[in-house]
Amino acid sequence: MSGGATPRRLTVNADDFGWSKSVNRGIIETHVNGIVTATSILAAGTDFDDAVELARATPSLEIGVHLNFYRGTPVLPADKVRSLLGEDGRFLGSWKTIVGRLATGRFDMLELEAELRAAIERVLSVGITPGHLNSEKHLHLWPSAFAVVAKLAEEFAISRVRLVHESSHPRPVPLALSAFSAIDARQVRSRGLSAPDATIGVGMAPTTTDALERLLAEPAGRDVELVVHPGHVDEEFREIGRTLPNRLECSREEELAVLASPQARELVTRAGYVLGSAGRE
Repeated sequence: MSGGATPRRLTVNADDFGWSKSVNRGIIETHVNGIVTATSILAAGTDFDDAVELARATPSLEIGVHLNFYRGTPVLPADKVRSLLGEDGRFLGSWKTIVGRLATGRFDMLELEAELRAAIERVLSVGITPGHLNSEKHLHLWPSAFAVVAKLAEEFAISRVRLVHESSHPRPVPLALSAFSAIDARQVRSRGLSAPDATIGVGMAPTTTDALERLLAEPAGRDVELVVHPGHVDEEFREIGRTLPNRLECSREEELAVLASPQARELVTRAGYVLGSAGRE
């Protein structure tokens, strides 16, 4: 950085806290030893209680809520959120099916609001004050869903929500998320919320040191969020995956090794970033 230039802030946010003990342990390692500054907890995660204990023991790690209406079971009883579920009483587990229901009005938005509110309330009930909101598969970015999330963020005084801006990745999903985020930014402004002005890691995961260096070198804003999914993969993780498929199994340990490495912090500094957790402002 040259004289007097304001450094860019990088929030490194690990999703899926509460998925399994092995994922929880990996996220803590990347915070204590590496560059992760925030994590997002699943209120109905298999190992939510374990994540809560680790969060209490690690007050320097910002905790947000990883809102979920994608897979697994809801926080509320199934009969309270029937439009969000399949015949088996579980979330649909397919982003295409969920987007189809959202697009055609087959999601009861009051049920969605009730489920997401229950998730936030569960996190608050264990003494955690969330610093941010995001979601599984970034489904909260669908404009009608985002309106619900923004309303809840304001209601619970959670200042930070994730928007995705990754125009440097010309693949359909990052481009679609960026387009939705451009619409959602109006809600952020009107409700006095904050969001990163750029994200990295959605289109390409930092599974190698070279990949992390490329991500950090991308043109971006001054308030940047690196979205990551580190964790250990053990038999418990695989057992959960038998009923809750998780395509990120292969990359989690690779991300963990990179994010907890001494080189990671050096790369962050070299790219002109200061590590931080914007949701705590």
